[in-house]
Amino acid sequence: MKRYILSMIVCLASLTAFIGIHPTSLCTLYQPEVPEELLK
Repeated sequence: MKRYILSMIVCLASLTAFIGIHPTSLCTLYQPEVPEELLK
C-alpha cells in the first residue's frame, strides 16, 4: 500500500513537471504567486 501511494505521488509530480505550472494552477481555486524560474 505504501508503494502504491508513493508511486501515485511520483506520477502526479512528473505529470505536473511535464505539463507545466500554469494548467495546474488554473484548475484550482488557490492560485499562488509563481516565481519567474518556474515559468521558463
